[in-house]
Amino acid sequence: MRSTRIWLKPTRSPRHCSTAVTQAPKSTAVTERFAGRFPLGKNQAPVAHKDRLDFHRGGQVNSLIGGACSEVLGGANLAALLKDGFELEARAMASLARNKPAETLSIHTSAGVPPQLETFIDALAPHLPAAGNDWCVNLQAEGASAVHAAIDMVLQASGEDLSSAGARTGVAVAQTSYHRPPSTSPGGKAPLGSRAKGLTLEAQYPVPTPFFRRKGEGDAAFHGRKLEEFHSFLDDHEHEIGVLLVEPQVGGH
Repeated sequence: MRSTRIWLKPTRSPRHCSTAVTQAPKSTAVTERFAGRFPLGKNQAPVAHKDRLDFHRGGQVNSLIGGACSEVLGGANLAALLKDGFELEARAMASLARNKPAETLSIHTSAGVPPQLETFIDALAPHLPAAGNDWCVNLQAEGASAVHAAIDMVLQASGEDLSSAGARTGVAVAQTSYHRPPSTSPGGKAPLGSRAKGLTLEAQYPVPTPFFRRKGEGDAAFHGRKLEEFHSFLDDHEHEIGVLLVEPQVGGH
């Protein structure tokens, strides 16, 4: 096997713990017609095997720094997480092969929901920063649809006349955040700028990330200053904001 090369993810800096400095290995012909995360024809090459941050591509291993949070999960921990789903699929496949009714693997939401949904919601509930029952779950297949669906759902639930000139339809996103309306669609490249679709506010609300910490500033002073800036942001833009997107890990998934 050839020597290992380390490369940093080339987009959306700053995110996680990395800074983009070099381009990943050139995409092969098999992905040139795929409209995915990167512009058409610029997608990453297929990954045959992976072990946490080590990606095996042919006879070469790349250690990926700065990928999605899920890329650090692997080995026995990932096996334990996937065990129940793997066993469910095995039982369903055995039933299907015998032309017998099988446990639900997928179902269109117009017809029903899978029984595993209750388990998922029960596991999610303790981690939500919400009091009482004023929350819901909206599941989407990929990031762009999830952001757009959440924005649409909240705006509709506001009870405002969204066609009126004074309606609060602005979307507030955090500094360093990449989850926003303009350019997170498959195959997109951010050609429309920060005001795409007329939703995202010109200003972004302050967050206490290390990127904005002043030299020698202590924890209490830093967090106090960012909280004051956040309150000022709300005072300045409350008449515009219809949705405020909050990420548990700013810039993350």
